[in-house]
Amino acid sequence: MTHTKNIDVIIAGAGAAGVFAAIRIKELNPSISVVILEKSARILDKVRISGGGRCNITNAETNLERFAEAYPRGKYFMRKSLYKFGPADILNWFKINGLETHTEKDGRIFPESNTSASVIHCFTEKIHQFKIDIELKNGLEKIIRNEELFQVETPNNTYLCKALLLCPGGNAIESFRNILNPFGVQFEDPLPSLFTFNTLDKSFANLMGLSAEVSLNIAGTKFQESGPLLITHWGYSGPVVLRCSAFSARELAKKNYNFSIRINWMPASTQDELRSNFMHFKSHSGKRMLRNSSPEGISSRLWEALLLRAGCNPDQTWNEINQKSINKLVETLTADTWEIRGKTTFKEEFVTCGGIKLNDLIPENYMLKKCPGLFAAGEIIDVDGITGGFNFQNAWTGADLAAKGIINYLNQSG
Repeated sequence: MTHTKNIDVIIAGAGAAGVFAAIRIKELNPSISVVILEKSARILDKVRISGGGRCNITNAETNLERFAEAYPRGKYFMRKSLYKFGPADILNWFKINGLETHTEKDGRIFPESNTSASVIHCFTEKIHQFKIDIELKNGLEKIIRNEELFQVETPNNTYLCKALLLCPGGNAIESFRNILNPFGVQFEDPLPSLFTFNTLDKSFANLMGLSAEVSLNIAGTKFQESGPLLITHWGYSGPVVLRCSAFSARELAKKNYNFSIRINWMPASTQDELRSNFMHFKSHSGKRMLRNSSPEGISSRLWEALLLRAGCNPDQTWNEINQKSINKLVETLTADTWEIRGKTTFKEEFVTCGGIKLNDLIPENYMLKKCPGLFAAGEIIDVDGITGGFNFQNAWTGADLAAKGIINYLNQSG
């Protein structure tokens, strides 16, 4: 048996964006009644697992123009939004609410405790303070516009609310596409982002866990990134791969994740410089074995694997290899081609690109242009970032602006 409840604001989704939006609404106007509807059995799941259970809150990049460059989809949208509520604002909010943070060398910011439990505790304290009602195992299933109100239906109840905020997460994009279809809301198809590359060639499998600074290009495309590459038993991972997968997510989906990559293992050197160095070895250190000549920045294990990949015997001396072998070695070091066959989700931190098209949203308040009173934030909108705290910042920013937009909407509508 269902019951009808009258609420000022319904929020769909008890993830980072939904919970933070509810808290911000109550902080700014405690008299507004808020209910969060969550389909699963617990709240803040992604916060719990993010950063290996440490929760990468945001990033230390202070230039907001550069910060916005970390969003393959939604860069210009986020550029405007970040000036209204950016990384400094969320860090200040956490500090005021008793959560200290620290910044790592790569710019990622974590709670001082190095555990996501501290972030969850901070939020749950605010939830209890404001007596925010969270209904678990009670996901939103249908929305009906009822004059000036929204009729929201779930498996357990029917609600009437003045404003509705959608923050259900990336895995719910398809179901909400259907829910919002009567309102004419346009969606970009949801696709995986932030994934690792699988290879059938396992010749580097014994190097599992080894990392190197490289430049990586998706063959036949403009997508190229530089940074740490991690060799895995299934292929390649690491920041450079994750960035490439994020920026080329839609193009790689069209290829059904069958494509080629080119790895430059020596991005600081040109082919001519490497060829000249190897000819110098041949002329001045001819009796030296190849295995004992690894270039700076290349570990001895990786160097030996690359020699074999180039068709060179590591136990040969420089005197024993010819110009053709040197050319092949240079090519392998600077344009090593690997066939990629499939992808693997990056740990449990799946990120989805796609969602509500940004031109359907008012960027100042995250309200849907076609439906006053209906707002959306977080992964359900077509914004996604690379690793480093950028996806959570999207959640915090959207939640804050939507919360303020909802309050303004309620004030104007009476």
